[in-house]
Amino acid sequence: MRRGEGDPAIAVVVGVLCVASAVVVVGGAKGGELATQLLNGFTATHAAGAAAAFEPVLYATDGVFAFGFLRVGSASLDLAVVHLPSSFPLWRATPARLGDWSRPATLTFDSSLVLTDQDDGVLWQTLNTIGDTVVLLNSSNLVVRRYAKPLPVWQSFDHPSDTLVLDQNFTVSSPPLISSSRRFAFRLGKTYMALHMEFYGGRTTPMYWQHTALEAQPQNATEPPVYGRLDARGFFGLYLEGGGQKVDVLSFDTFVQNLTGVFRRMTLDDDGNLRAYYWTDGAKDWISDYKAIAGRCELPTSCGAYGLCVPGDAQCQCLDNSTGTSPPCHAEETADLCAANGQQLDFEVVRRKRVTVAYKEELPSETNMTAEECEVACAGNCSCWGAVYNGGRGYCYLIDFPVETLVYEADDRKLGYFKVRKLPSPKRTRMSPGVTAATAVLSLALVGLAAAGARSALHPPAALHSTGSTATPRAFPEYAPFHMILQLYQRDYSLPDAFYNGRPRGAAAGEVNDALLFLAVPAGWLIRLVAFLGELVASAILSLVFPVAILIGALRALPAVVASNLRRAARGLLAAACTFAALVAALFVSVLLGFVLVRHWVEEPVTVRQPLYFDYTEAQPSAALALGGARGVALPAGHAVRVSMALLLPDSYHNREVGMFQIKAEAISVSGSTIASAAQPYMLRYKSNPVRLAQSAVMCVPLTLGMRSETQTANLKVLQYREGHGRHKRTGLIRVMLQPRAGTVQLPQVYRAEVVVQTTLPWIKSLARGLKWTLCVWVSFSVYIVLVVFAICWVRPLAASARNRWSSELQANGKMASDLDTGDVGESPGKELSEDFTLKRRERRSKRKAQFRTQPHGVSIELEFTKGSTSGVAVVDTAQAMNGP
Repeated sequence: MRRGEGDPAIAVVVGVLCVASAVVVVGGAKGGELATQLLNGFTATHAAGAAAAFEPVLYATDGVFAFGFLRVGSASLDLAVVHLPSSFPLWRATPARLGDWSRPATLTFDSSLVLTDQDDGVLWQTLNTIGDTVVLLNSSNLVVRRYAKPLPVWQSFDHPSDTLVLDQNFTVSSPPLISSSRRFAFRLGKTYMALHMEFYGGRTTPMYWQHTALEAQPQNATEPPVYGRLDARGFFGLYLEGGGQKVDVLSFDTFVQNLTGVFRRMTLDDDGNLRAYYWTDGAKDWISDYKAIAGRCELPTSCGAYGLCVPGDAQCQCLDNSTGTSPPCHAEETADLCAANGQQLDFEVVRRKRVTVAYKEELPSETNMTAEECEVACAGNCSCWGAVYNGGRGYCYLIDFPVETLVYEADDRKLGYFKVRKLPSPKRTRMSPGVTAATAVLSLALVGLAAAGARSALHPPAALHSTGSTATPRAFPEYAPFHMILQLYQRDYSLPDAFYNGRPRGAAAGEVNDALLFLAVPAGWLIRLVAFLGELVASAILSLVFPVAILIGALRALPAVVASNLRRAARGLLAAACTFAALVAALFVSVLLGFVLVRHWVEEPVTVRQPLYFDYTEAQPSAALALGGARGVALPAGHAVRVSMALLLPDSYHNREVGMFQIKAEAISVSGSTIASAAQPYMLRYKSNPVRLAQSAVMCVPLTLGMRSETQTANLKVLQYREGHGRHKRTGLIRVMLQPRAGTVQLPQVYRAEVVVQTTLPWIKSLARGLKWTLCVWVSFSVYIVLVVFAICWVRPLAASARNRWSSELQANGKMASDLDTGDVGESPGKELSEDFTLKRRERRSKRKAQFRTQPHGVSIELEFTKGSTSGVAVVDTAQAMNGP
């Protein structure tokens, strides 16, 4: 017989026996015995919509643990190993696609465990396993075994979900613990263990907690990695792989109590904290034994996205200054701000003071930056969601993942810059074509009805103006006053009750049938309203236009000479008014430009005054003032800079013992180099005990009432230098440090500290600042002269062309008048002659213009006046006269 081949009959017998033993195990379980192993051929079906939250199919021999179908949430299905006394799932299969609890599902074992749904779709299975039996151990480990091999071919301890139990090894190659919310993960590195947030389906995993093994050596490349294991004595130990050497211990609260007979677990909860619990016999709930993160505000999502956690009472706020986070401040982000074309999507900016990140040590940071540079570093990066700036140290922490909970810190130097995705504006819903057509038809009908009403109101039938069938038109004089015309056209609104009654008018009554008005009976009030408004608008327009028309008619009735003089006078007045307006406008523009230019040219000294907050967690407490950027004022180059400090010190016993200390100030450039540095000692003013007692006795009343305090003020000039040019010489930060005297470590107590930065102008700029108002006057005057000269140069050609055109017309009129004087004088002078002359003169002008336009090039035209008639003018073609016989 060759290796790898067997007798078919033997194979059939073994298969029948396996199926029979599986049936016996399941049948025994149904009959009252608990199934403690599954053999090949096993099948179990989930009852669709079962009332119980857990349907066990396999039990451990001690009856504490069971494996079966678990309802997740309200309607999802998963496979799980459950701690029966507490109903807590210690292990879950967590497939990529959960099943539906309301639909049937089947679990089969045929060399491997397979979970399928009603449509025979595979939800989960053990990959690359060939086993003979499935057993649930008393340690809650689900294993698949071969009869001939003692070691399991597959076990649940190698595929943890969110919980580690006793004696379960957690290695670097093990899958991470994933919380049931799928938002947090617990991973093991070569020499450390860490908690991570999960964004974008695991593509971005920022770290928010880390613990490094104390005795591990990260610099040693040959040292094996560590692995973790939960110990029954109450600790989580880190060991070196291979030798089992212990390198670190995370001790629990019960580590020194030596509890026995307890079951322990360590779970990554949905809030992102890693906690340890233990269970005792007869207990009703798990007892907390350890948590990696102590404070609620240190958790990454304790207040939700864009939330702000206030330490102490752990109160939640929103970064946009609103209180409360229910509902959450903003929805959780599922994608970054990078568009498909590489550009950045639209976002809004939220800035907030006194904020920091609890896990800033785990974030990428940059040093020696200003607040403005910190914002710019994040604003142009589509993968950056925010930045936190520490003005005391000049650190900039970039948040390259969606913003979660920030922590409040009472320090104005802690600044936050955050991006918020701008939601797309809601699209306007369009009306359906039917609704649009119906609206258009109704609008046209209403407009037609209104127009018909207005027409009938403005042009009433003849019956309203006469008693007979024939209408008599109303006539008024040519130059009647305007109020008379309005009275003639005024409408009597007491009549429309009969006019708009909606009935057809009979011909016998002298009325005209109006079918459109007859159809508009329900809209009679609308027609009356539109007619009334139309008459009001017409009356207003006529009241404005008619006086002008009367004035023009009166001017036309004047003699030509008087009218010409009046026109010339009006033109002169108009030209003078326009010239005056242009000069005033030029004066206003010149004054405005003068002030703007002088303000731009003349520099002002800079004064910055800001309180300081020393960091007493340092050996030498320091505080910093950020200059330039979003918060500060940039110091102009070339100015002399003087830095002074004011300290308010309590007159306490501690300060009396300190006596003397030193203040050191540094001017640090934007690039991080030191521009200037100086140190100055200061000694508190000494008072003997008798003097102190006498002062206290004299000032006892003000001191008791709080009107005075036992303090002393220290004013020091700590630094003086000149601001330079270039990035390496421009001040970005003023840092002040308190230093104890030699041989001591005591530092003074400070009530309040304030730094003042003042600049002094160079002498040339100082002189220009002193003559600022004089410069404003002269610059404005110069600009005014330039504008007037430009205006004259621009208007002069136009004025000259207009004057030449007027002179030519005047000469032509004078020549025509002189020629006309030689004509027939026999006609009687008078009004008729002047009117006839005016009319004929206009006719001649029009004829001349037409003839000039129709003559070809090279042909000249002369006017020849015939004798005996004032209107006899002949046009002679000189070309024909020269070429004629």
